[in-house]
Amino acid sequence: MPRWLLLPSVLIVAVLALVFSVLNRDATLVDLYFCQFELPLGLLLMLVVLIGFALAGSILYAAVILPQRLRISALRRTLETVQKARPAQ
Repeated sequence: MPRWLLLPSVLIVAVLALVFSVLNRDATLVDLYFCQFELPLGLLLMLVVLIGFALAGSILYAAVILPQRLRISALRRTLETVQKARPAQ
């Protein structure tokens, strides 16, 4: 994304989130078996979405990104070993 689009995009998302939370102000009871608390529905939904993003990002990092980084590191070590062993031409 071009840098000049970043700030307007963030501002639009922030305004939409603010409107969403204002429109969903009703208190919602959250029962987690060991504790209960009330939160506005808009805030609760945004928290759940953020937790979902964090979990998905963690799973993606652990399942895809970390193994690829380890593989790249191993390939670099192999390349360095081969280049050191090869006589200079």
